Amino acid sequence: MAKQVAVDANIEELKGLAPDIAQRLSSRDAFATLPTQLSSRWPEGHLTSDAKRVWELCGLHFLGRHRFHEALAVFSALYDRLLASQVDGRVHKGMPLVWMSDCFFRLNFPVHGKRFLMLSAVEDAISDGGVISPDTTGAYFRLAWLRGVPSGQIERYAREFLSLSGNFPDERPFPEAMLQRVDDRWLTELPSSSEVFSYRANGYYIHYLLSKVGDGTGEALEQLAQYLMSCMPGCRAKRHAKTHSTDFDVVCSMEGADIDFRSELGRYFVCECKDWSGPADFSVMAKFCRVLDSTKSKFGVLFSKHGISGADGTRDAGREQQKVFQDRGIVIVGLDLSDLKSVAEGANLTTLLRERYEAVRLDLAPAGQAEMRNRGGKYDKLRGYLAEQSSSGWRTTFGEIERVLSSELPASARRHQAWWGNDKRHVQARAWLQAGWKTTDLDLSSEKVTFVKA
Repeated sequence: MAKQVAVDANIEELKGLAPDIAQRLSSRDAFATLPTQLSSRWPEGHLTSDAKRVWELCGLHFLGRHRFHEALAVFSALYDRLLASQVDGRVHKGMPLVWMSDCFFRLNFPVHGKRFLMLSAVEDAISDGGVISPDTTGAYFRLAWLRGVPSGQIERYAREFLSLSGNFPDERPFPEAMLQRVDDRWLTELPSSSEVFSYRANGYYIHYLLSKVGDGTGEALEQLAQYLMSCMPGCRAKRHAKTHSTDFDVVCSMEGADIDFRSELGRYFVCECKDWSGPADFSVMAKFCRVLDSTKSKFGVLFSKHGISGADGTRDAGREQQKVFQDRGIVIVGLDLSDLKSVAEGANLTTLLRERYEAVRLDLAPAGQAEMRNRGGKYDKLRGYLAEQSSSGWRTTFGEIERVLSSELPASARRHQAWWGNDKRHVQARAWLQAGWKTTDLDLSSEKVTFVKA
């Protein structure tokens, strides 16, 4: 009865703020058009307090009716909207995060629920000067009273969040970055069976880190790898773990997932990150294998900006990848820049890892491989590589182009100048022309060519 009164009160308040939206909520299929209605009313810029309240009341409407997935989608859209508005500086985002946490717990997604509750705590700590108040925030009582987090631990995290926001001002708009830089003792939950394939990551934060990839330090790719892995329920990810002889980019440990492909990964696995200008080659794969061997790990993830060199030669990383599994039972999967961008746009990393794992484990041919060859997909990597270049010209060798392609050039490329012509009827030419480049200054004898922006 009390819950129904609260729901009715929310509708009455909404009628005073946005009567057209309140009327729309009265229909059973209200959610079908609600996100579009909210976004079109406030398309850009900062949201006023009334606008945020309207959005919140819509989410509470669904939450109060146990329509948790729809409530989660409304609050998630509000969080994205607030992230997008941070053009001139950080905006407080605690409200949608704490309600998203409630939705996750109601759905029996305890790991997601705890993570988003901590993200809300990050926002409160930064806004309130290193304090998470039990009187003015929704995060404190949920952490202390409902989740059993000691008060002293909450206070310590609050101080650390504020300090980190000052030490890393560029990351301050993203609570995920602050949470990533503290210890993970707050995470005491195991994933439920219904949660293990649910994957949630902040696309804005991923795009931010992707913009830093290629800066020469390799730090952004390692930070991104840790974040993506930690968003998989049941996976703890730590950066820069060190032994007496080895530095690990990212070390992951699995908890609770014993019914899907992750049960074969073992308790621990390692991630290696290569922010290079070309594909990771045979030597990278061989060295990574030795690292996994030394830790008795049966699984590893290689984050490489331009993927791995293909399996067309005996010294390529792709060939070594399969040989490592056949000889030692170790599965190494690779993720490249296009994979990371797909996760930023909402792809499920768990599903992606499962597909890559099965491809190596069962020696499966890539889906649609022959079809891609017929469409000229062999040169997609060259198109993508050229599209990312900021310079106006690239003098390169045939061998370097083969490393970008992860495969050998056809014999005609070494024999005929016409192969390098800027003729869009040819699949290879379409690749560089579509990227906005053209070829010039070809020297077949030295196997060199220059690409310039068209």
